[in-house]
Amino acid sequence: MLKFKKVVRLICLSLMMFYFTPQLLLAQGSDISGQTSSSGQFEIGPDSKVIIPVIPDVNISYKYPIAISELAVLSGKPGSQTTALPDRLERNLDMTGLFTNLDRRSFLETDPMIGVEGTPNFEAWTIIGANFLVKGGLAASGSKLTIDMRLFDVRGGRQILSKRYSGNSKEAYKLVNEFTNDLLEAITGTPGVFGSQIIFVSGPVQQNVIMMTELGGDKPVQVSKHKGRSTQPTMGAGGRTAWIQRNGAKNELVVDGKVISSGPTPLSPDFKPDGPVAAA
Repeated sequence: MLKFKKVVRLICLSLMMFYFTPQLLLAQGSDISGQTSSSGQFEIGPDSKVIIPVIPDVNISYKYPIAISELAVLSGKPGSQTTALPDRLERNLDMTGLFTNLDRRSFLETDPMIGVEGTPNFEAWTIIGANFLVKGGLAASGSKLTIDMRLFDVRGGRQILSKRYSGNSKEAYKLVNEFTNDLLEAITGTPGVFGSQIIFVSGPVQQNVIMMTELGGDKPVQVSKHKGRSTQPTMGAGGRTAWIQRNGAKNELVVDGKVISSGPTPLSPDFKPDGPVAAA
């Protein structure tokens, strides 16, 4: 069984290989439902949900060197978030297969405030081979967290993105996901899909289970309860789910966690645009 991190990375890469050149990512909300790639099958649901029953292994050769600085403290006591959030951004970008994260120990300009206020020394970042530079500041107030993020084109010597994100400190990863999508749009022209809900099959063939997670989230959650084999997961508007589970000689259609039909005929579930599920 593939480890979860590898599974999610392959999902992200498969999206890129299907819809764009290796330098672009699939846009949230793109309507490609029911289409089949040369390397697997997936669709984008009406709520920008990603459904991938088959996860291929792909390779992207070119990667952009990017430097992601530790966050500067703007106010409050954010603690380890000043490094934890840049670390998460690095993991997100690593999953896309488009970037090489430069080691922070190689940075010649080490003051995290430079770039949040003032202009970075682009020569210092060019020397270490960076194409892009991420700088940011963090403000903490009770349970609220605000990050001010900057993206610089090092070779062009210019800022190409500046945006503020706010949310609950316990869900700080969502702010990083939002910035990741905006960063990808600034660089490639197309936003990323981080934050999309993913439903997928995991486990040995005879004991497949259905799992769900958020791309760029922390942990997958098992949504199927059946002890036997579960396959063919799909997702509809509003986060509705459906899949097929094998129960002896019967194929059971499970919708939103409940068995709604059962019989010997193999089924393939899908949600209609107006909401109801269909199985053929």
